[in-house]
Amino acid sequence: AAMNGAASSDANPSCVQVVCPAGWHLSSDEEWTTHWEDPNTGATNESGFTALPGGYRSNFGAFFYFFCYEGFWWSSAQNNKSFAWGRNLGCDDSGVNRGDV
Repeated sequence: AAMNGAASSDANPSCVQVVCPAGWHLSSDEEWTTHWEDPNTGATNESGFTALPGGYRSNFGAFFYFFCYEGFWWSSAQNNKSFAWGRNLGCDDSGVNRGDV
């Protein structure tokens, strides 16, 4: 019923809107099972911290960069007068990186 006669889609995103409100779509199986782009170096999730690659939002507009490639997190620690410390994970690096945010 949700497909309302539309063709099946394995795309990410599926772009199948049919019964959904404007701006929404039915998710494909691929959308539920894919988070990080290849090579996803060193990924095991053995810590149980399911970090997802949401990228980051630019200071200069409403654009997100590195979605599916990197995840960025703020910390509560100030680095200097203008920045805090943050961490990021990338799909091609098994380490946790530290930098200004």
